[in-house]
Amino acid sequence: MNVLITGSTGFLGKNLASYLISKEQYSLFTCNRTHQDLNGVVENFIIDSIDGKTNYTEILPNIDVVIHAAAVVHGKGNGNSNYTDDELIDVNVNGIINLARQCIKNKVKRLIFISSIGVNGISSTRPFVSADRPNPSSLYAESKMRAEDELSKVVEGTNLELVLIRPPMIYGADAPGNFNTLVNCVKKGLPLPLGAVHNQRTFVGISNLVDFINVCIKHPNAAGKVLLVGDGTDVSTTEFIKKIILHSKTKSILVPVPVGLMGLILDLIGKNDLNQKLLGDLQINISESCDLLDWQPPFSVDECMSQAFLGVQ
Repeated sequence: MNVLITGSTGFLGKNLASYLISKEQYSLFTCNRTHQDLNGVVENFIIDSIDGKTNYTEILPNIDVVIHAAAVVHGKGNGNSNYTDDELIDVNVNGIINLARQCIKNKVKRLIFISSIGVNGISSTRPFVSADRPNPSSLYAESKMRAEDELSKVVEGTNLELVLIRPPMIYGADAPGNFNTLVNCVKKGLPLPLGAVHNQRTFVGISNLVDFINVCIKHPNAAGKVLLVGDGTDVSTTEFIKKIILHSKTKSILVPVPVGLMGLILDLIGKNDLNQKLLGDLQINISESCDLLDWQPPFSVDECMSQAFLGVQ
């Protein structure tokens, strides 16, 4: 089976490529904007951009499954991006629609799109399920929702099987984003006011996520489904940070500041999203995915966290 990963130099893409190579079940191809020297890849295709105008003529013939891991996370409005908001939409929405149409033209059998649990929302009052009404609260999450909607229309009536995967925050060695922010805060050794947060959140370790994607490559029940994924055990923000402290062998201190006070301060300074991400619940019911694919997360939260800090002294 010939498998193509887009965005294979990103955190998810490179970990997925390494994992699939280790399985020795596929002929693996990669596609990104820079050279990638990865033993076991049949060919690495370098393209200028992945957007609504990308030409895959030389890439898609003979490919059976495409895993689209390429994405832009933030637009200019975030303050730390090289992309404008319009460019974010072009990559995250137009880019995957363009790819899907060319997959159909080239008779690709299955397209796996890595979406985001942000499509469901930034917090939950009960564990999210795939049938929940979308409630994105950021441009990134909205772009993923729009991409999902458009993809469903594009593949309708075709032979291209679409698989939509919505992961929560991904953590692991050198993970970017919020996990990297938490790790950096812990490593500074300063007291953190997050010692009394008793929320419940679903995360997914990179080892569990790549194993799940591997199942989605071939499992017949994945076709046409929206699949939610996670570690299978929910933890509070406090517990999650304690695991970072433990496995990174740092000496950071968690101070039990009342959650209500922290939430009020964050709201007053216009950080409502951060309030929800740190203090609110975000639980995912992964039982549907597990039952459909006969899958269970192979690693516990502690095992995934230990893997994230292997070699830390």
